[in-house]
Amino acid sequence: MSSFFPKKKGGDAQAKSKKQGSRAFRAKKFMASALASSSTGRSTLGKLVGHDGEDLLKALVSVEAVRSGQEGGKALNVDVFKVAGKVGLLISNKVVTPEQLEDGLPPLFEAGMTLLNACNAPRGGGLHTIPQISEGISSAAEHLHDTVSAHMQEKNSAKILACSETLSDPEYLRLLLTDASLANERAEVAASIEGLLESGSMKAANENLKAEMRKRLGRLSQAMAVGDFKALTKNPETKRKFTEFLADGGGGGVAMERLEFYAAVQGFKEISGRGMMKTRAGVILDKYLAPGAKKEVGVPEAEARAVEDLLDEGAVRKDIFDKCVKIVLEEMEDAVEAFKGSENYNDLVEEVKALEIRLGARDRRRDSSDDEEDDGGGKVRAG
Repeated sequence: MSSFFPKKKGGDAQAKSKKQGSRAFRAKKFMASALASSSTGRSTLGKLVGHDGEDLLKALVSVEAVRSGQEGGKALNVDVFKVAGKVGLLISNKVVTPEQLEDGLPPLFEAGMTLLNACNAPRGGGLHTIPQISEGISSAAEHLHDTVSAHMQEKNSAKILACSETLSDPEYLRLLLTDASLANERAEVAASIEGLLESGSMKAANENLKAEMRKRLGRLSQAMAVGDFKALTKNPETKRKFTEFLADGGGGGVAMERLEFYAAVQGFKEISGRGMMKTRAGVILDKYLAPGAKKEVGVPEAEARAVEDLLDEGAVRKDIFDKCVKIVLEEMEDAVEAFKGSENYNDLVEEVKALEIRLGARDRRRDSSDDEEDDGGGKVRAG
């Protein structure tokens, strides 16, 4: 039997030693592969994958069975359990270390938590997050493939990407989140992700991600609480949704042009050097303020001419556009109010709710865990 690992230069003695040293591991790997389609095999692989991981995989395979029929579900079942079991074997035998997988954890955690929120939302309520989930799964799978491919046969390591293509398929995710017959699977997915995020080395990474979530929630909530044009365009998430709303014509008139003008002025204030400032100011004047400009924002001609006169006199200051900006902000108040009644804004409201629920549930579970560890006023040491 040939060695499972690629041969390295260094002579027959080294190759023979490597082959003998990996014999037990190769035997385990062979059994994992041979038994993958049987109940005994799945039980064996389940121990490597972990209880929560096994339940998660079973639930996801059920979705494929609904989408592609029983044969499609069975095919995915064999491939997913085989791949997951072998990766678990690599990790348990320290062939691949958690440190080697670290770069793949952020997108995996982000996708997992987004999927968790989507599964816990009212049926179909998390559909707007499908692109994020899909991208996270794909990114994590690519990193996992690159990390373990040196230790798995190419046809098997390639299955990592093949499985991820199914699990990250927007049609597949939409079915998981909306199909009435998959309510149990949605609950199983959510419960399994909760368990996985609390397990072993994942817990520390999850705590770091939770801290980032708290910061994100605070910034997002603050921007929405203030709710004026400046606050909404300062936060990246609210700015993105506001921009989408305006791009679809939601603000009416020249609202999109006014948003671009405001951004251009903020960029102008960041530059230094009179020559560069004068050049940039001239571009802004010609593009947004001059009568008949390509993206005219509708400020009074007198204000546009005042800016032009200052430039002609060489009086270039950081506040040269401030009066025009003030007028534009006043004109944008109706667009801001319209945005707050839009589906785009509602997506932000739902995102805040999901973050609050997610963080609240985690904190309650942590407090509950602390209470269980307390035995007569003292903490019980694990082990």
